Amino acid sequence: FLLMLLLLCFDDLLSQTIIQRDIDSLNTVLKNTKHDTIKVNILAGLCFVYNNAGEKQKAREAGEEAIRLADKINYKSGKADALNSLAVMDWVAGNLQEAMDKYITASKINEEIGNKLGLGFNLNNIGNIHYTKADYREAIKYYKLAVKAYEEAGSKKWIASTYNNLSEAFVQLGNYPEALKYLLTGLKMLKEIGDKERMQLFYLNIGNL
Repeated sequence: FLLMLLLLCFDDLLSQTIIQRDIDSLNTVLKNTKHDTIKVNILAGLCFVYNNAGEKQKAREAGEEAIRLADKINYKSGKADALNSLAVMDWVAGNLQEAMDKYITASKINEEIGNKLGLGFNLNNIGNIHYTKADYREAIKYYKLAVKAYEEAGSKKWIASTYNNLSEAFVQLGNYPEALKYLLTGLKMLKEIGDKERMQLFYLNIGNL
C-alpha cells in the first residue's frame, strides 16, 4: 500500500512538473514573439494549461485576452480555439449553458472558415453537453451533425468516436438495436485504420449491451 501511495504521489508530482514546464515554455514564447497570431495561439494554449493546473483565474484571463486580440486582428480560427478552451473551463465548473454558448459560437466560426474538423469537435461537444443534461434526442441530433462534419474532413477516427457517443445516447433511450448498429459500424471503421486502442473500447461496449 505504501509503495502504491508513493507511486501515486510521484505520478502527481511528475504531472505537476510537466504542466509547470508547459506554462513556463508558453510564457517564454509569448514574451518573445512579435506575431499577434502566435500570441493568440499561445494565450489559448495557456488558458487550457492553466485550467489543468487549477489556476482558474489565470486561465480565464488568458482565454479572454486571446479572444480580444483575435478580434482585433480578425484571426477567426484563433478565436475559435480560445472559445473552446474557455468552454472546457465552463463545462468542468458545471456552467453548461455558458459552455454550450461558446461551442455554438466556435462552431459558427469554424463553419465559416471551412474548418470541418474543428466544426466536428464543436458539434460533438454540444452533443456531449446535451447528453450530460439527459437530453438524449438533442444529443443525437448534434452527434449526427458532428459525423457529417467529420466525414467532410475525412476523419474516420473521429467518426467512429462519435458513433460510440451515438450508441451511448441510444442506450439511454432503450434503443439497443440502434446502439449496436453504431458500435458495429464504428468498430469496422476502426479496423480499417488499425486503431486497436479504440477497438478495445468498442468491444467492451458491445459486450455490455
